Amino acid sequence: MIKRGEHEKARQQLRKVHDVKDIDEEFNDLIAASEESKKVEHPWRNLLQLKYRSHLTMAIMIPFLQQFTGIIVIMFYAPLLFGFIGFKDNSALVSAVITDVVNVAATVVSIYGVDKWGRRALFLEGGNRGALNIEFQLSITVGILVANVLNYFFANIKGGWGWRLSLGGNIDEEFNDLIAASEESKKIEHPWRNLLQRKYMPHVTMAIMIPFLQQFTGIIVIMFYAPVLFGSICFKDNSVLMSAVITGVVNVAATVVSIYGVDKWGRRALFLEGRN
Repeated sequence: MIKRGEHEKARQQLRKVHDVKDIDEEFNDLIAASEESKKVEHPWRNLLQLKYRSHLTMAIMIPFLQQFTGIIVIMFYAPLLFGFIGFKDNSALVSAVITDVVNVAATVVSIYGVDKWGRRALFLEGGNRGALNIEFQLSITVGILVANVLNYFFANIKGGWGWRLSLGGNIDEEFNDLIAASEESKKIEHPWRNLLQRKYMPHVTMAIMIPFLQQFTGIIVIMFYAPVLFGSICFKDNSVLMSAVITGVVNVAATVVSIYGVDKWGRRALFLEGRN
């Protein structure tokens, strides 16, 4: 708008974006930058010259890969994301603060190490996002293993009331979260129609196919009903629970191997090995 001479319209839009009245300093900077850019002859033609090709590629790919990894979404919408997974108001904000602290710490390490280890080493280490993604799965598998271990010990409590400890007792907090989530979902207009839009089709496909294939392989049945399955082949009570613990240990060990190898051997190699 500034380049077209629509200064007043540009001023109104800038004021709307920042939601403040005093935008004169930034507006003047934009006008000055626009006037400076007019002095450059054939800017697009110059930008596409061969000598600037590497600079242009990096200028496009770096922000693209930042968006692609999802780090921008996490940094800007951290409180909202943590709120979606059940964190309360204060906890969501604290979680966002922790995310920012990790971000600052990583930046400090980069400042310290960029000239000591080189940009390539830091770039490759930063590219190990496969391992970071699988750490979420590690948390799940460790949680399953801990639950199996606790069930094994609770089963040995005399009096037969150990199952109450396994269930955890108080369900009020989780129940209230479910009610809150249900009320929140009612505010969305035409959820199914929105979900079936073309732009969401890849997300819907993956959201359906991944759990379908997990169920198809039978791993979900084994993880959730391991005690029943082992009991059906004549294992005794304690042996059944111990077998479930062993299954959980194998699950955690396989996840750790995946974290170690995903960036070393690649996802394809692990995927093909998992299929075998």
